[in-house]
Amino acid sequence: MCAGTMAAVLLLGSLVFLATVKADCNSNLPLADPDPNDDDVTVIFSDYITQISLKEGIGDIQIAVFNCADYDEPEIQNFVTGNNNDLGLVTEKDSGFWFLVVKIAQDFEVPSQRAYRFFVQVANSREEVVINLINLDDVAPYFSPADSKPCEVSETLKGPTSCHLFVYDRDGIMDDMKYTVKEMEDVSQVIELVADPDGTCGPGELDCNNVVLTIKTELEFIIKPVHSLILQVEDKGGNVGTLPYILQVKAENKEIPTITPASLTAEIDEQYSGVIDFDTPITVSDRDSVEYGQFVITLVGDESNDCHKAFDVIPNAGYRTTIVKISVVDPARLNYDEGTCNDVILKIKASELYDDTRIGEARVNIKLRDVNDESPIFESQDFFFRVDEHAEPGSYLGTVKAKDLDIFDVIHYSLTSKTYLAIDNLTGEVSVGGDFNYERQPQVIVTATAEDSNDPPHVAYAQITVDVNDINDEKPELFMPSSPTIIDENTPIGEELDVEISATDEDSEPELWFTIDWETSRAAKQGVQLDKDNFTECITIETTVDPSNARSAKAILTVAKVLDWEAFDTLYVTVSVEDRKTNENYLDKKFSKATLTITINDMNDNAPVFSDVDELRFKENSDEGQLIGVIIATDPDGIGNNEVRYFLENDLYEKEYVKINAISGELRTGKDKIDFEEITEISYVVIATDGENSEQKSITIYINDENDESPHFIGDYSAPINVLENTVEKRELIFMEATDGDASPEFNTLRYELEERYRGIFDIDPVTGEVFVPRGDSNRLDYEAARSHIVQITVRDRCNEGDICYADSSSDTTSITINLEDVNDKAPVIKNGGGVLATVSELDGQGVFIGYVTADDADSGENAKLTYTLTDVEPPKGWDLFTIQDDVATNTGTITVKKDLLNEWGSYLLTVMVQDIGNLNDTGTFTIIVNDINNNLPVFVRPDNTADIRLNIAGNIPDTALTDVNGRKIIFEAIDDLDNGLNGTIGMSYSLKGDDTAMEYLTLSHNEIWLKQEFTEDMSNRFKIVVTACDGESKDFQQCADKETFVRMKVNIQYEPTFAEPEWETSFTENKTGLGEEKGIDIKVTDRNDDEDCEEGDVCKDNIYYFIHDGNEDVFHLEKESGIISLKKELDREVVNVYVLTVVVTNFENGPQTLPGENSRLRITINVIDEIDTPPAFTKSLYAAGINTGDKSGDSLTTFTATDGDFDDKLTYRIIDGTMEVTDSSLQQWQNRDPFRIQENTLLLNFNVQDSALKGLFKFNLEVMDTGNNRDEVACQIYIITENNHVTMRFQNNATYAESRKLQMANIFTKVFDSQSNIKKVARSMDSGVPIDDKADVTAYFVDENKQEPIDKTEITRKLTDKQTYNALRDALLEEKLVLESISDPESQTTADMEGVLQTVLIVVSVVLGTLVVILFAAFFIRTRSLNRRLEALSTTKFGSQDSGLNRIGMAVPNTNQHAVEGSNPVWGNDNVSSHNFDALSQSSGDSDLIGIEENPEFSPYARNGVSNDGFTPDLEAVRRESVNPVLANGYGRRVSVNPLSAAAMSRSQSVVNPMAGGFKAEDSDFEKDSRRSSDNDMEGNTNFTFLQKMDSTQITEL
Repeated sequence: MCAGTMAAVLLLGSLVFLATVKADCNSNLPLADPDPNDDDVTVIFSDYITQISLKEGIGDIQIAVFNCADYDEPEIQNFVTGNNNDLGLVTEKDSGFWFLVVKIAQDFEVPSQRAYRFFVQVANSREEVVINLINLDDVAPYFSPADSKPCEVSETLKGPTSCHLFVYDRDGIMDDMKYTVKEMEDVSQVIELVADPDGTCGPGELDCNNVVLTIKTELEFIIKPVHSLILQVEDKGGNVGTLPYILQVKAENKEIPTITPASLTAEIDEQYSGVIDFDTPITVSDRDSVEYGQFVITLVGDESNDCHKAFDVIPNAGYRTTIVKISVVDPARLNYDEGTCNDVILKIKASELYDDTRIGEARVNIKLRDVNDESPIFESQDFFFRVDEHAEPGSYLGTVKAKDLDIFDVIHYSLTSKTYLAIDNLTGEVSVGGDFNYERQPQVIVTATAEDSNDPPHVAYAQITVDVNDINDEKPELFMPSSPTIIDENTPIGEELDVEISATDEDSEPELWFTIDWETSRAAKQGVQLDKDNFTECITIETTVDPSNARSAKAILTVAKVLDWEAFDTLYVTVSVEDRKTNENYLDKKFSKATLTITINDMNDNAPVFSDVDELRFKENSDEGQLIGVIIATDPDGIGNNEVRYFLENDLYEKEYVKINAISGELRTGKDKIDFEEITEISYVVIATDGENSEQKSITIYINDENDESPHFIGDYSAPINVLENTVEKRELIFMEATDGDASPEFNTLRYELEERYRGIFDIDPVTGEVFVPRGDSNRLDYEAARSHIVQITVRDRCNEGDICYADSSSDTTSITINLEDVNDKAPVIKNGGGVLATVSELDGQGVFIGYVTADDADSGENAKLTYTLTDVEPPKGWDLFTIQDDVATNTGTITVKKDLLNEWGSYLLTVMVQDIGNLNDTGTFTIIVNDINNNLPVFVRPDNTADIRLNIAGNIPDTALTDVNGRKIIFEAIDDLDNGLNGTIGMSYSLKGDDTAMEYLTLSHNEIWLKQEFTEDMSNRFKIVVTACDGESKDFQQCADKETFVRMKVNIQYEPTFAEPEWETSFTENKTGLGEEKGIDIKVTDRNDDEDCEEGDVCKDNIYYFIHDGNEDVFHLEKESGIISLKKELDREVVNVYVLTVVVTNFENGPQTLPGENSRLRITINVIDEIDTPPAFTKSLYAAGINTGDKSGDSLTTFTATDGDFDDKLTYRIIDGTMEVTDSSLQQWQNRDPFRIQENTLLLNFNVQDSALKGLFKFNLEVMDTGNNRDEVACQIYIITENNHVTMRFQNNATYAESRKLQMANIFTKVFDSQSNIKKVARSMDSGVPIDDKADVTAYFVDENKQEPIDKTEITRKLTDKQTYNALRDALLEEKLVLESISDPESQTTADMEGVLQTVLIVVSVVLGTLVVILFAAFFIRTRSLNRRLEALSTTKFGSQDSGLNRIGMAVPNTNQHAVEGSNPVWGNDNVSSHNFDALSQSSGDSDLIGIEENPEFSPYARNGVSNDGFTPDLEAVRRESVNPVLANGYGRRVSVNPLSAAAMSRSQSVVNPMAGGFKAEDSDFEKDSRRSSDNDMEGNTNFTFLQKMDSTQITEL
């Protein structure tokens, strides 16, 4: 038996099983395979367990059928493996049997969906079911790099690389993978992807292949350093995965540097300086690329001598090919007479920068030539030098030079005296050898000698004269008075202060200048420190200098601002004297400072000042003595000048209404009362005086009114007011008017109100008294409810805006009458709406009466006349069936049939509107039922009128519905849509007739053909059947129709139609154009189900239907009968350019019943045809370029780039007419002469630039346009540049490679320098006119877009001196394999080895800083020793060691006193000295600091008023001290300073007597140690100065 016949038998057997089995559900095998021929599901049965294999990707599929019928729904229980949420397993009933159905398509790649295990319960039988998912190769494989490192391959490698990738396929099917490597869309001929037989993936990763990138032919870095690849893998299911991949070629070190020629010889004169000329140029070459081609060039020689140090090689570094030269850099080493360097052997070494062990060498032999000998001769017999005093030893002064014509001779120099000078034995350089002091010796003369190398030597003499420059290094000395300076306040501006201030300076030409340091100056008011804004710049200081004596100067203090005692009473001015010519090395001696105390005397110069007075009021009729307010006046003068008295001046009133307290200023009511109605306000003048000065102030006192009058209405309000009922808008009715006798608004302001019950119906304006109908509901005024209203109105005084009245408020009341006028305001009301109006037959004709619509209207007369209209009919066809007319006699509406109702059966809902003459209306609904009459024949819609019914002899089971060759049930269907209910389709019944064969085998179940008994092969292969369809419930009124067709028997199985080709290609146009296009599938379809033995005239072909199986159903529509494809929405090629559809062909109208076979599927490729709809866009917002003198017509300036998303679109560029502008008149001659033109996308110069006077720039706009006239616009600026804007850089790359990277270089320069850059030209480098093949010179220029001008090259080279900028430029260029060697600008310090320069600078700086540290340490050590010696000399044990002779009788020594005897110095003596023995006065210091201190205003106010002032009030007893020297007193805690500025130096246990001392800090003062004279030297010899102590609390350790 053939395979087809066997399958048919199996299918027929399965159908027979489902049709006959009525088994007990308690059997051991309750489940069966629903379709044994479907390989998507395979079922294997055993006792109590069913194993089902299901292919992945199929949803809503029957996987098993229960072997019994007529039982309750089976129950799915207990998922042991998996979850039903993933499976979607349900039970569904079909043809009387229950099926297990999987609703969710499964995915093998989801681990939780690979297997399920559960139980099903049906009746008393329980079965275990296992579902295993079958894996399909349906997922594309993909790459994953083995590691994150970039793939780098040596240019010498051939074979497998170290670049591995892992290939994964979620299907787990890893065999038969195909790998492809593409480069630039072509399969690479030099790189391939090979499976690594020994490679593995990650631990535990089984579904993975390890592949390795393999090189078939060596790659060359210099040709292509980076390969952009597309790796592709295809599995055996045809699924393709790709991965973009970058392969970097690693340059290799293949060559060693080579120097040619290998040996050189040259002969030069001794002490020759310059470049040595060899017969053959010296060339160093290393043909490697990038870092391997870089080398360092050095020159080495015999280390036993320094001869090689006289030479150097230039340059000291190179790349690939470099010409080097040898130069003499230290000619002095090449002395023939010495004999050590007469024949020098050198080696030139070139070592790779990357690997310094790879070295190339060349031998160089240099010989010296000897010359003759002569005697030395000084260039001059007298040498004159100048030196600053105190110049550092070793400082260079000059050179004494002697010449000897014998170049091999050596001259030695010496001095006859070395006290001040030193000389270099060989060079004759004269330097400082001792300390020059201008004051001690302004000129030094020394003799110099010069001797040659002869024996005996020849000697020459010359005189050296050194003039010493005076350096301004002395500190000025400041002389100040010790006692305060007193000045009256209000002293006129410009008046000088009576104070003597002077300063001297020992320098020869000082420039003394006095200033006041206001930052450290202070001012106080009664001891309280004030802000600087109160006193700064109130005193000016001027400097006067005697022209005959610049060493001294005097200061003149002048009043600059009014000095006001009321602002401050004491001023502490810091006076500073400055020597403006002080040498910068002695700036610590530039200033001297001291403090001058200025006391300001108070004067009675201020009149009392009135304070602001609040509004003054009191009530009328107030009793005497009521407080009205307080008048306050203050006097800023001090005590005794500021006592204020008050008086009241009254010239207006005879009565005493108000009186004032002379001391307190209180205003109170007088004995006479005042009446508000007569006087509302009164005015007085208040006088305030301090006895000498007085001030007046006018005041006004207001009288407060009281509420003593009641309001009352004015006028007659008895006349009624008419208003229409139902008024909804605001309507004014009447104005109420009332008056109040009170005078003030507080009491005579009235407010109106309505009685509460009418509020909302009527309203009144509370201020104006207007009565009105407010806007609102019309129902408020209803004529039918009340025709008249009497409304009460009340008026009140003393009420606020919130209608809250005070207790003393009074009122009046009246009434108004408002009559309503009637209007037509009642709408009619339908009485009989909302139900069925009538039931009629569809046989009723036009004009038949149906019913009345009745309505009532509360109005009468004309207002009650009604009209009726139809406003809506549902369904709408009822508009043509019914009409309504007014019945004037009955005031009703009559509904009648408008046209015949045949076949218009159904229910109609009519909406009727009734309306009176005032357009008031009501609506109601009425139902009219039209009954159906069975008067239409059924019409068959299935099966097709023209086709035979084709049946398989095998495949149908008795007692089941018959199916055709495609498995479809044989169903006859008739419809009757014209009749209703059982008279129509719902009441359809069917019966079967036919020939004997038909009646023997077939029967009818409702409208399905069923098989009565099995078909036989010898039966008639074609017979007729007739099916009758009848509608109607009663046989007497049934309407019937017959359907006659033929049944053709076939002995074959079901086939699906197939396509002749597997693929088809078509296209649609994007945008709206494509919406009107249709494409018919042009591939032939073959249907094997068609009968081959079809007789002539019979229809033997089955219907063919097309369906989209997967992909883009939302985009495309497929007409299933015709196979015509159209668009559902617009396409956009710029988004998607190709669509792929899979279309299946089937005989089933509702789509394939099973998974279509491969030949039933057609893969359609739909190309999207582009329309020119995307506008082009420039890639830059501005294009800038430059031209300069010498540029020629046709030179390229810049290249434009624009993008366009349209496919194969063509772009054209042009300069927009009328946009050309110039910024300078020198360019106007070219403005309208087309100075530029465009060739393709390049801007070209259109004239020869010959005029060097051109400047400024051209401005114009560019336009790019595509073939669809879409455009974009951009600005362009062409600058006039000069050579000063050109920056030339040399690269260690050939010119061809540099030219290919012009755009990248311009972008890098623009980014790094933050300025628009263009490349002017790229050329081969030249050396002495000889081109260098492996180097290129790139000339660029830069534009400042903000300033719209080119940038000078010095600005660019300056930026490159910044290391960060240089590194950024270098790194960015190296990414493009560009090696920057140098900048040609001689002013630029940037070179490729800038790191070395910076390193050298840092070393030098470090050495200098280290030297300074050593010097500072030495100075510290010397200074410490000096201080220790001074302390030892001042100790008490040293005073008696030597007799000073100061106490000899008759000797008068200045600056000494009776304590000058050895051992009794009061500074260090510990013996108590009685107070009467010390000096009462200090020499040259004026009176004692304490004389007159009791008059100081800082002391008197507090003592006089008994106020304690801690830290301020002096303890005069404590002033009886043992030493009058406050510096010494401050050195010991048991002494008290009386100097008001030295109190800060006291110990913590002492009281501070200076009111300002507590506010001063050490860091705020620039004072020197503590001296009225600031010279430290004079202080050491004079112990009787009045010292000004530095503002800190440290003890004095040094005098």
